[in-house]
Amino acid sequence: MKIECEIKSDRKWVSRAMRATMAKDGCGNMPDDLLRFLIRAGHSPAEEWEVWIDATVPERVHTHVVRHEEIGKYVATSRPDIVGEMFKGGMRKLSLRINAKRLTEIMRLRLCGKAWWETRILFRAIAAKVIELEPCFDGLLAPTCVWYGFCPEHCEARPTCGYMETEHYAAERKKVIA
Repeated sequence: MKIECEIKSDRKWVSRAMRATMAKDGCGNMPDDLLRFLIRAGHSPAEEWEVWIDATVPERVHTHVVRHEEIGKYVATSRPDIVGEMFKGGMRKLSLRINAKRLTEIMRLRLCGKAWWETRILFRAIAAKVIELEPCFDGLLAPTCVWYGFCPEHCEARPTCGYMETEHYAAERKKVIA
């Protein structure tokens, strides 16, 4: 899978939206800790921060990605009259525009140990690239169990993936609640 990420909007728009919700004028700089707080809390100004993702993924992963709502999805056509031939190896090009709030919500689902393994690979790579571009996301792009401290996929008929019993889980959980 080939993945590229680019920050689409800068922090001034998050700051401006935050100030608007507080009925205040101006829009100063958005420090890391405040941006992280807004993202973690799921406040609406976090919707102003966006990332653009270009990826080439297997067709079966593509179907998992396009299920998510409230994101921009731009998928390459597979029409032979336009591209000349079908994609080789079942790979599909897609571009996504995702805001910070939706990104954390999608990561909670797609980084879960119960998600399809190829989908997890894609979203782990996206998380790494986003954290490289915007370090305040470190610890926020994590599965649901890390966010909430329990596995929503667990039931009598379906055991957990075991991640919650690992040292890595404990370290990631500390980052989310810090």
